[in-house]
Amino acid sequence: MTNVINPVKVYLYPNNMLEESGKYYARIVSYGSLTPEQIAASAVSRGGASMSETDMINGFHEIMKEATFQAQNGFLVNLEWFMLQAKINGTFDDELDTFDTTRHSLSFSLKQGQTMRDEVGDITLDIIGVSDTQPLISSVTDVRTGNVNSTLTPGYVARIAGERIKVSGDATMTGVYFVDTSSGESTRVDDADVVRNYPSEVEVMIPELAAGSYNVQIVTQFSSSGGLLAEARTATFSTELTVA
Repeated sequence: MTNVINPVKVYLYPNNMLEESGKYYARIVSYGSLTPEQIAASAVSRGGASMSETDMINGFHEIMKEATFQAQNGFLVNLEWFMLQAKINGTFDDELDTFDTTRHSLSFSLKQGQTMRDEVGDITLDIIGVSDTQPLISSVTDVRTGNVNSTLTPGYVARIAGERIKVSGDATMTGVYFVDTSSGESTRVDDADVVRNYPSEVEVMIPELAAGSYNVQIVTQFSSSGGLLAEARTATFSTELTVA
């Protein structure tokens, strides 16, 4: 099997925290998301895969269905690469308080396992310079539940934090999008549903999305130096967010 790991591209960003002024932090450049089908195809094309694409996909789905079932029954599921566990979001007023869907929600949490921690050592970095025009999404908060980088609640606000993410420009494609990670279909937020629009924070009403996993994407011509960029730039938040 061809097992060459290419260097990961990295941009440096100025750290504006007072105690870290003058220093930089790094962000890996995302090349987009991959589906199980694409991963299986890649494994076969690289050579050395022990089964066909179809068998790999079927096996993956069977394992994940059973893992989810066991997590629903209260188990901490150790899948070696990551841990899967159900969790409750929200706070309870006192010891007699009960679960209330208007204040609480259930979700699954994923935690890095030992195998994944070992594999990260194989990553090599290629720092390609300081980013002065690239927008960056650093977090997405589901205001309805308070969950950060986890869930989306259609009909409620998503708070998107980052840098140079203000939606501006004349390009027809500029805006905030929710991209279905399975189909690749993009749902654009209506301009009237952009609640706040600042360089470091954008708030939007979440469209009526179907259940599934989504990436948040912002396309903008915003420039921190004033004026507009000649071409729109895209920031994609690679962490998948779930609509139940």
